[in-house]
Amino acid sequence: SSTHEPYDINRVFINREFVPNKKLKDKEIEKYIQSVRILDQSIYTCIKRIQSVDPDALFILVSDHGKYLNTAETKFGQRNFFHIPLVFYGKPIDKLKNSMNSQDMVSMINRVVSQADIASTIENLLFPNENTNQFKYSRNVFNKYHSELSWFSMYGVMGIIEKDAT
Repeated sequence: SSTHEPYDINRVFINREFVPNKKLKDKEIEKYIQSVRILDQSIYTCIKRIQSVDPDALFILVSDHGKYLNTAETKFGQRNFFHIPLVFYGKPIDKLKNSMNSQDMVSMINRVVSQADIASTIENLLFPNENTNQFKYSRNVFNKYHSELSWFSMYGVMGIIEKDAT
C-alpha cells in the first residue's frame, strides 16, 4: 500500500539516506520513486528469507492497476491502467524455462493475460502432471495457445483487453 498515494513511507525500512533526484521537481514523483525503492528492497529481503527455508518456493508478484504520475486520480479508461506486471520467480519457473524453446519464451513475455489466470498457472506449475483444471475461468499463462485477451469487470465498467486494443 505504500506505493499508493499519499505514499506513506515507513522510514524504518530505509537502510540508506534518501537523496532527492535534482531533476525531479515534483514531490509526488520523488515520494513514489522512494516508495518503490523501499518495496524493491523489502521484496528482495522477503524472497531471500523464504528461499533460505524453502529453496523450491514459487513467488508471484502482481500489481492491481497502473497509474500516471502527476495526476490526481487515475481513471479506469486511461491508457495502460490495466497494463501491470505479472512476475513468476523460483524453481518451478526455472524448470519450465528449461523445457521451452527461446521463441516460445519470448512470445510469453509481453502477452495479455488476466489476474484470474494466476490460479490455473499456479496449479500447472506446482502439479504439472495432474490435469485437474479446478479453476473454470482461469487459464495457464504459460500455455502457448493462450488466447491473449483479458476480460475485466467492475462496478459501472466492463470490457475486453486485447494485445493492441481495449
